[in-house]
Amino acid sequence: RFDSARAALLPALVAKRKRPDGGPEAGGHVVAFATPSCVLASTSKNALGLCFMGDTLHTKLPMSSDGVASAVAQVLSKTPYRLMKMKDTSSEGENERHPLNQKAGEGLVWRWLPYLPSGPPLRTPGEFSVPIDADEVEAILNAAEGGKQVPVFS
Repeated sequence: RFDSARAALLPALVAKRKRPDGGPEAGGHVVAFATPSCVLASTSKNALGLCFMGDTLHTKLPMSSDGVASAVAQVLSKTPYRLMKMKDTSSEGENERHPLNQKAGEGLVWRWLPYLPSGPPLRTPGEFSVPIDADEVEAILNAAEGGKQVPVFS
């Protein structure tokens, strides 16, 4: 468990995370930097994990326990991001490097890109979407419960 700042600035922590049973998860890492003390993480091929992320971001987080929208002030971002290990394209003499582009090896950097299921740059089939409202959350949960194909929203 770690907060949004650690996840954003230390992406290797996110890349090394495993399931509770120690096994690897299918798909790329998808993270939402919800609040300063809350980062939501799943993988692109985990429909229920992404459903939980969207439900928390769009239906649970905006309200405090008394139902008032005061919790909105705590929200950092409702945008999910994909963690990518990419070739470092910055020039050698470039002193100003973006703080979210962290070194991932010789000539490689970790980079956070907005997440789109099966979208660029990977275009990987079989990825799921992060729902943005209660209707999409219900559609995903109903499909999973009924053993049907989980819908992917754009």
